[in-house]
Amino acid sequence: MAATQKSRSNVLAQNSGAEPRPVAVAGGGRADQALAAEGFRDWFAPAFARWLQANFRDPEMVAALFGVRYQTALNWWNGAHRASGDTVALVFLTFPQAVAWFLAEWEERA
Repeated sequence: MAATQKSRSNVLAQNSGAEPRPVAVAGGGRADQALAAEGFRDWFAPAFARWLQANFRDPEMVAALFGVRYQTALNWWNGAHRASGDTVALVFLTFPQAVAWFLAEWEERA
């Protein structure tokens, strides 16, 4: 990595004018210290499936909205696979209330 490149955290802070807010985890630790990325990935697929099921009629509607194959939408719907980062970003840009929903789900997880 070149010395002039910025980390995502630095870019976020510079672009938003605010410091990045770490997500709270059980025990009061910081997410980047207390939870491995794999643990988050394991949590995210079923959480994304619950969000889709709460907001869309069926996988066909999801496929049409996000421009993916039916099988991809079905995999998301069933929690068998995670959506990619660009899809998740599109969800947050298109459905701003999704951010609060995911934060609440994250904080309430067992």
